[in-house]
Amino acid sequence: MYLKIKALLLSQDLAFLCTRGDEAAYGSLVAFHVSDDVKYVIFSTLKYKRKYHLLENCGQVAMLVDNRDQTHGEMLKISAVTLNGKAKKMEGKHQIQVAKKKLLEEHNYLHELVSSNSCVFFHIEITRCFYVPHLQEVTEWIPT
Repeated sequence: MYLKIKALLLSQDLAFLCTRGDEAAYGSLVAFHVSDDVKYVIFSTLKYKRKYHLLENCGQVAMLVDNRDQTHGEMLKISAVTLNGKAKKMEGKHQIQVAKKKLLEEHNYLHELVSSNSCVFFHIEITRCFYVPHLQEVTEWIPT
């Protein structure tokens, strides 16, 4: 299952990041990098965005990735994975440089965003994955 989850994550550019605040849950699209061992995800945002403030107050997140763009409208062929974890702001010049490099290798269109002085990088340590290879079939996988 690990290889199927990894293949799905690597096949997509964007994920739907779910965060929560005191009054509501929020969702936003993010470009991301997943580690080779599928134990963590990196993404970036800007300090003045709601997403940043929500993550600072509560790092518990879910991230949804699906392949509906590759199924040509055939609902039974859609696969999805929900990653649960804790998002932490990355600190330190070296960590930030590595995160920036990894994101730009996969998403060169992020150059302006990741070069901004207002850009911050987050690291999600994945605690569990819910993989849906087909409609109404869900399997849980925990990275070890």
